[in-house]
Amino acid sequence: MTRKSRIAIRSFMLAGCASLALGGAAFAQNGRPVHFEIPAEDLGDALNQAAQQGQQEIVFDAALARGKHAPAVRGDMTLSQVLDALLKDTGLTYRFAATGPIVIEAAKGKANGTEPVAPGSATPQPTESSDGLAQIVVTARKRSENVEKVSVAISVVNSDQIERTHSVTSADLVSILPSVEVQNGGSAANSSFVIRGIGTFSFSVGAEPSVSTMVDGVVLARSGMAFMDLVDIDHVEVLRGPQGTLFGKNASAGLIQIITRDPSSTPTMDFMASAIQMGEYHAGFTVSAPVTDTFGLRLTGSVTNDEGFTRNVFNGDWENGRRGYLFRGVAKWEPTSDLTIRLRSDISSNNSSGPVLALRSVDANLPGGAAQLANQLPVVPSPDGNEVNNSQNSLTRDRARGHSLQIDWSHSDYLVTSITAFREWDEYESADDFPGAVNFYQISQPEDTNLHQWSEELRLTSPADQFLTYVVGGFFYDEKNRFASSTNEDLSSVVGLPLGLVQYPSTIHFEDQNYAAFGEATAHFTNYLRLVGGARYTHDRVSYDYTQRAIYATPFGAEIYPAVSPVPIVPFLSNSASKGHASFKSALEWDVLPTAMAYFSFAQGYKGPAYSLEAETQPEILNRLIQPETSNAYELGLKSSWFERRLILNLDGFYTRYQNFQAQTVIPGPVALAYALQNVAKAHTAGVELDIMARPASRLDVSAGAALMQAKFDSYPNGPCDAPQIELGECSPSGVKNLSGGQLPFTPTFKGYIAADYTIPLGWERHSLVLGANYHYQTKVLFDVSQDPGEIQTGYGILDLSGTLVEINKKYSIDFFVKNVLGQHFVDEIFPIGSPVAPGGYLQILDKYAERRFGVALRYHFE
Repeated sequence: MTRKSRIAIRSFMLAGCASLALGGAAFAQNGRPVHFEIPAEDLGDALNQAAQQGQQEIVFDAALARGKHAPAVRGDMTLSQVLDALLKDTGLTYRFAATGPIVIEAAKGKANGTEPVAPGSATPQPTESSDGLAQIVVTARKRSENVEKVSVAISVVNSDQIERTHSVTSADLVSILPSVEVQNGGSAANSSFVIRGIGTFSFSVGAEPSVSTMVDGVVLARSGMAFMDLVDIDHVEVLRGPQGTLFGKNASAGLIQIITRDPSSTPTMDFMASAIQMGEYHAGFTVSAPVTDTFGLRLTGSVTNDEGFTRNVFNGDWENGRRGYLFRGVAKWEPTSDLTIRLRSDISSNNSSGPVLALRSVDANLPGGAAQLANQLPVVPSPDGNEVNNSQNSLTRDRARGHSLQIDWSHSDYLVTSITAFREWDEYESADDFPGAVNFYQISQPEDTNLHQWSEELRLTSPADQFLTYVVGGFFYDEKNRFASSTNEDLSSVVGLPLGLVQYPSTIHFEDQNYAAFGEATAHFTNYLRLVGGARYTHDRVSYDYTQRAIYATPFGAEIYPAVSPVPIVPFLSNSASKGHASFKSALEWDVLPTAMAYFSFAQGYKGPAYSLEAETQPEILNRLIQPETSNAYELGLKSSWFERRLILNLDGFYTRYQNFQAQTVIPGPVALAYALQNVAKAHTAGVELDIMARPASRLDVSAGAALMQAKFDSYPNGPCDAPQIELGECSPSGVKNLSGGQLPFTPTFKGYIAADYTIPLGWERHSLVLGANYHYQTKVLFDVSQDPGEIQTGYGILDLSGTLVEINKKYSIDFFVKNVLGQHFVDEIFPIGSPVAPGGYLQILDKYAERRFGVALRYHFE
């Protein structure tokens, strides 16, 4: 993989209708020549090709290029020579900014600028050659900006990093995001992201995420909807810390936004295929082309076939596999130079043979423990185990589809944006909730989620070249979520009576309506001093209705079950609540050097009200309104580049205090342990984060990141007892304990990574060999708020290696890689299960890459 492959190619609107092509390092400016192959075509397309092949940002007003034709340019030359040829006789010139992109503009008194013009200079100034790193453009403040000029802690993962780390889904990116973890609940519906120790630790249908997830500007109702295959992705932006001002109520911990690619200006086709040890296969394609001068299309598709990695000795099958597909289409229409319309649609489907959770341990000294251990044979429960002996099959089906219409209209350098979106998400899960060859209780609990949402955002963005720049807008969101579940059991063999089957079907209808008004402005007091201020008012209305009944197979069972298995029956229950909240943000930005910005920010976060809605929930828990979670965050940071952009170093320190923190806890249930959502009094997170990108030599790229964090409960006097205390009767009579000072789950004290790629030119047919290494390490992590010592994953480190043969223009590549070279074992999560299913026991969610895996990936690009 050459350096060209490490920077995303993307476009964005500038001054109403600008186009940007983002390449890599600017080493082709006036330094050593680069090979160019640009056909005779429209000037705008030719400039995009020059940016891509020359690995340098080029910014130009589309109106200036419209109607102009460029000659063919072929051969080894510098980017300056290429621009001289393309702009000849066009009346346009170019200039190299000191720390920015190349700007194409109308010539002032000259037909063409043959030399780069320095900012503020009336005469051309030569620019020394550079082998520095490219700038990265983000939309963290709902306008396109250089990431190093934004007073927000941001991590950006571009398409080449996704390829180099062999990330299949968005959950795989956590290896190179030190402040991000995944709370893995076994299925997408029960999983979520965690940033800086804050996430949504709940199975409740009525709880929203603390980390907002978005795709192309469309907010997703649940984090599980964002666990998507990363195919044809431009880049991923991760905003750390509360982002409530611009991105809404469910961004109290941060934001993860996935940006897909637009149609290309020239016809292109891309194909990829990969195979990983243990029967994991992926294949995908992208076709993109302009249909007319103003209309383009892009179509992407992918398929996955994963045979699974957990062996079930009961039937010899491999479990925790997946088969699925994804299709995405984008249509882009520019009827005038001031108007751009994008229509995006996608559909995806996944069928999984899971979740299959392995039994980690059972206490043989508790009643029933020895029998359950015997029921596992020949499998012996172990923290390192990767086998199960289960008589029931597990199945999860996910279906997702969505459409969005984005309209961008510019007038007098103002930009009006409207994003209208509809999404639907279905998930059916039937997991084996009773591990073992014999299901003594004949327990099963199928669950079905059907979610619909639609949203509208309308905003106005001011010009970027005035004293006060701003973004103002409004947002409306409507969600309807239906959750159906049925707990089924037959206790006949346990009690020795012909009770027959009993079913407890329940249905939850949850609705959430939200509207908001927001704005953020930046006052540019001087060229080096700026003040940012923002506010948002959010109004929520949440409501639900809950029904449950019991269906008995025999009259005798109807008489006996309420005594031996007292499940609370709730024929009908409903409730609703409305809340409003205003949140604010301010930041001071100071350019201490031309290439370094220091900032201090204060931001407030807001997470809306919720209800603890799970199957078989007691009425008193259902009726309990979970109060909104709020936060105040303070952040001090430095963003800088050094040595002609050979080194980019970003450092920040943060402290965030949470009120009414929402967290899931384990409580005693009528039959076994149950889960409930509740408010924690106070909590805080604090830490230091470091991001580094470096090019110490022309053929060597290095990136690294680290996070040192502390996440604690400041005040939690009525916290839940842990599972062993509940099971052994060691909990207090009130059923609570003081958890003040306890650690928040999913927060390793330290997490970091370092990655390097070294390119070796080969002497035959314009190829190169890229050797890559990636090592990430994290300290121990706790999985439950109760501080249960049985729910701790010890610290571990993972080393990945790769070797890639790349054609010099990246037309094709062959990548051989090894994941987890050292074979380090780890698990994604640990759950208590307890009596009567597994006395003193714990289940664990296994990770496919907790063992060494070999793989190969092929990619082909055609223009």
